Amino acid sequence: MKIFRKILLIDDDQITNYLCSSLLEGMEIAEEIDYAENGKEGLEYIQKNCHSENLTEEDCPDLIFLDINMPVMNGFDFLKEIEALDIDKLNKLHIVLLTSSVSPKDIQQAARFTNRLSGYITKPLTEEAVKNLLQEMEERD
Repeated sequence: MKIFRKILLIDDDQITNYLCSSLLEGMEIAEEIDYAENGKEGLEYIQKNCHSENLTEEDCPDLIFLDINMPVMNGFDFLKEIEALDIDKLNKLHIVLLTSSVSPKDIQQAARFTNRLSGYITKPLTEEAVKNLLQEMEERD
């Protein structure tokens, strides 16, 4: 099973972050898990940890689980902003929408980011969903 150096959870719900973190730690698929409470914090995290020439690849996350509905900056605005960044390390970054939304509008909007998204998972995150995601990612890589 694929192991990531760093996973970033971007979600304003602390309980969701705790449950996801517990699941991912139990599956032993990440050396480190970090958090951001909204898209703006997530974007600042990416700019800080992925942009400088002085940073190593370990500073930038390999995988982001991104919620859609958050205050300050939602998941779709985060995706728009991250596409505008000129950071080479982002080409290796996998972003997965992890949301409670099953709205056709949100699913349609997510389809606009197929070049950036590695998946769309409906909460709660489960071990089966993670395994399926990892299998799909390995098949693409």
